[in-house]
Amino acid sequence: MIKKAFFTLLIGSAFFIGTTACGGETNEETTVESTEVEESHEGHNHDAESTESVELAYYCPMECEGDKTYEETGSCPVCGMDLVEKH
Repeated sequence: MIKKAFFTLLIGSAFFIGTTACGGETNEETTVESTEVEESHEGHNHDAESTESVELAYYCPMECEGDKTYEETGSCPVCGMDLVEKH
């Protein structure tokens, strides 16, 4: 009997934590901000920008070589960590 009560309490707690931690509610502020951003992009031509070449740069997160960047992914020649895309 105690095992059954404990199991029921455990399942109920997991369900409560799962539903509250994951949100589930829509945030009206986010919706309003999204609409405002979309409206401010009217007349903006994304096709013209897509023809430009975008150069990606990668760097070592440990900054072993200071601000040095690389054109391709790979690993840092100094520490061996994976290079990270620079935004």
